[in-house]
Amino acid sequence: MTTLHIEHPIDDPNYIMIDLDFHSTREAEAFLAALRTVWQSPQAAPALGGNLQTRIVETVESMEY
Repeated sequence: MTTLHIEHPIDDPNYIMIDLDFHSTREAEAFLAALRTVWQSPQAAPALGGNLQTRIVETVESMEY
């Protein structure tokens, strides 16, 4: 992993978005598989609630201003 961003809407601090950058799609897929294993255990992830959603995406363009 190269970059981590944790964000939430200003009107809902209980909803978070985590943006992780990986060197490869294979690394991202392996990390997601590990997360899904953890998420299945209420003891390992007691704070999780609601409908967890994940997506692996690729950057089309990136700029900094």
